[in-house]
Amino acid sequence: MADILTIQIPTYQNIQQLCATLSSLMMHTDYPYKIKVINNDGTPEGEKQIEETLAEYQTDLIEVVHAHANKGWMGANNMMLDRCDTPLVCLMNDDVFFLPGIPSFWDDTCRWFKDTDVGAVGPISNFVMGAQNMSQGGVHTISETSLLIGFCVVMRTSAIKEIGGLDEMLPGGDDLDWSIRLRDAGYKLLIDRTAFLYHVGQQTGHRVNPGYWDSEEHQNKTDNALIRKHGVEKWYDVRQARHWKYGPPLQDLFNEKVWYEGLVAERPGKRGLNLGCGHMEIEGVPGLDLAKRGETGSGGRKFSEATNDLTADAATLPVADGSLDYIIAAHVFEHLLDPVATLSEWARALKPGGELLASLPNHGSVNTMLIDADRVHAFVPSSTRNLLEALGWDVTFCEAFDKSVAFGVIARRP
Repeated sequence: MADILTIQIPTYQNIQQLCATLSSLMMHTDYPYKIKVINNDGTPEGEKQIEETLAEYQTDLIEVVHAHANKGWMGANNMMLDRCDTPLVCLMNDDVFFLPGIPSFWDDTCRWFKDTDVGAVGPISNFVMGAQNMSQGGVHTISETSLLIGFCVVMRTSAIKEIGGLDEMLPGGDDLDWSIRLRDAGYKLLIDRTAFLYHVGQQTGHRVNPGYWDSEEHQNKTDNALIRKHGVEKWYDVRQARHWKYGPPLQDLFNEKVWYEGLVAERPGKRGLNLGCGHMEIEGVPGLDLAKRGETGSGGRKFSEATNDLTADAATLPVADGSLDYIIAAHVFEHLLDPVATLSEWARALKPGGELLASLPNHGSVNTMLIDADRVHAFVPSSTRNLLEALGWDVTFCEAFDKSVAFGVIARRP
């Protein structure tokens, strides 16, 4: 698999914590990434030490790049950004630790870049300001924000290059600066609260600049520089670390119920059956589900109060052969163990020319499995079309819905 992500880790005379960071990264996370350690220690002794220490990892995932001087956080990252050849890049501190049990950390943070408007994504942590702090209340699981902190931030490489990289003229606050500039360029900044990273915090700054780093004097100097560069309003906005739910407003989301009602209206006088109706009742169409509302295994009725007319398994329909003009299967197919047998059963129940009207969660809409214990298969439009056509169905529609994580299917029985 091709590399998707470059992880850049500037470091300066911090071997012990660097090794702990790298060990936890490689032991506890999965993803096609490569790691660039930028050594800011320009001494021959420092360069030899880091080369010998990291050689013990015996992996080609890690490349050590010597800056031959202390270029600082921004200078070291800019040096590597010029060479970055992967679609995504992570700027990361050398004092973070990945916890066991969350191997999908990179998958979680990188999946959102399928939205081309997303410029950067960050996790939550114990030591971080703003809405990324794990103790911050009222933050949606996936939120847009006005500020992402640089202890670990995944960026679209083309986006950070587009805005010119990091501003090395600033005395600090590079993360506030790039947050403003990325948003000015039209990109969204996201917080993914499903991703957690432990952060020690302020290790190199306090060691190299004791008494000054993050002091009142340092913060004032940084704030004044940002105000001069961006103005008070943008500085205040980013300092507030505002956050709001990611995604289109509710009124703009695709409404599957309306879609189905439109299809039914186009088929007047036809006899249909709404399978797995518990989460969505369609007026005039009898519903079938595993159990009555309120009973054990009542499925979709935990979300709404649709009442089924028939109680049965959607893979074994209690109807005569060729008795239905259409079958509605809204988010049902992915729950059934045997897709081929199910489609055969549905074809049995449909009249010649009868139609399947279905919707399914789109595995391709995010870079992760859209299944839980109840969903036993994952589908995308192309795989669903291939399956149906291989079984002789005439597929007239199989496309992703706009502003939705689902796609629709219309197909005539073999």
